[in-house]
Amino acid sequence: MGTRVTARIGVVAAVASLIVALPATSLAAPRVVASKGVGDHCLVGTWRARPAVVSIRFHHKNVRMHYGGGDYMHITRHGEVVDNFAQSRVLEAFPDGFELKMHIRGVLYQHYRGLEGTSDSKGRELHVLRATNRYWGSGSYIHATYAGKPVKFKFKQLHDFFGGYTCSNTAFIEIDQTLSVHQTYSRRSFTP
Repeated sequence: MGTRVTARIGVVAAVASLIVALPATSLAAPRVVASKGVGDHCLVGTWRARPAVVSIRFHHKNVRMHYGGGDYMHITRHGEVVDNFAQSRVLEAFPDGFELKMHIRGVLYQHYRGLEGTSDSKGRELHVLRATNRYWGSGSYIHATYAGKPVKFKFKQLHDFFGGYTCSNTAFIEIDQTLSVHQTYSRRSFTP
């Protein structure tokens, strides 16, 4: 019988699309853009995740996993997000010298809202994203092995949080609390 583990998977934050929360003390209070939709229309479209390094909790430790990217995120002008992991690649790490592999399949439904730029405690301008993870679609699952044996992971639902981001015609980049690139997406289309 496999070890029971809870992974912080749900956006950014399905491991592949985690948006790391910025500490509330480091940001000035953001103002919501007047639009009732996504807020920043640059976010609207279809995006594909590039390879990244993400962190999860495993055996009571933070483990950095290498993610091959591949999930497709569709963002509408209303801020509705469908993050499809059908083509996502494997996540891999070697905690304690043993291989940990995870395959995520399914669809994560979210809501994104771009907030007006703010600045961090050092005065650097930053765009802020409010993300609400709603639910995983039926049939979504994580298939994981550790040292060649099955491991049970549960999707952990997250609630509203803020993350930094930049957006252009070609890339949507999520930024973590140290203002380092966390996850990068390539634009595939201007339509969801």
